[in-house]
Amino acid sequence: MEVTTEVRNARSSSALGVAAGRMESKDEARGGQLRATASAQVYFNRPHDYAPFKRRVWGRGDGKFEQGSMFNPYWQARLVETRRADKLILLATL
Repeated sequence: MEVTTEVRNARSSSALGVAAGRMESKDEARGGQLRATASAQVYFNRPHDYAPFKRRVWGRGDGKFEQGSMFNPYWQARLVETRRADKLILLATL
């Protein structure tokens, strides 16, 4: 995913007026835009450290691995490294 905003809309230290002296920096961006890129991965993670009661009531009695489905509440998301091909595509659009 890529997000873009105009540099004049960014809440930078100079725009907020909090930078002074040696800490002051000039807001510059190529084409007047700030861009950020991130990649995420969705994964299924059923907790294995249930309390005995919860394990007995909601856990699998046979101890087998549970496949994720859209009805399970155990879906998580995490940031992952952006693929090189995706980075090159984004650089080509500059």
